[in-house]
Amino acid sequence: MLYVGDVGKEIYVETEYEIPTNADVFLNVKKPDGTIVQWQGTIHNNTQILYITKDGDIDQKGKWYLQSYLEWTDTQTNKIHGDIISFEVGEL
Repeated sequence: MLYVGDVGKEIYVETEYEIPTNADVFLNVKKPDGTIVQWQGTIHNNTQILYITKDGDIDQKGKWYLQSYLEWTDTQTNKIHGDIISFEVGEL
C-alpha cells in the first residue's frame, strides 16, 4: 500500500505488450481531487513500466487511477494506452 508522502516506492505496471526499446513510457495518473499528472517511467522486463515515487508525487489520500502510455516512432508514430487501474493511498 502507498501512503501520503511516500518517496522511493517502486510502482510496476504490467502492459502485456512487448515494449520497444526506443519507446517513451509514462503513467497517466488521476489523483483523488481529479488532478491529472504524467509520470515518466522506465521499461522493466520488456513488458512493464517501473516508476519510483518522488517527493510530492503521493500527496493525497484516497482512490487514485493510473494508465500506462507508450509512445515510439518506427515507420509511423505509435501511441498505446493500457487499461485503467485503481489503487488506494492511505494516511497515518
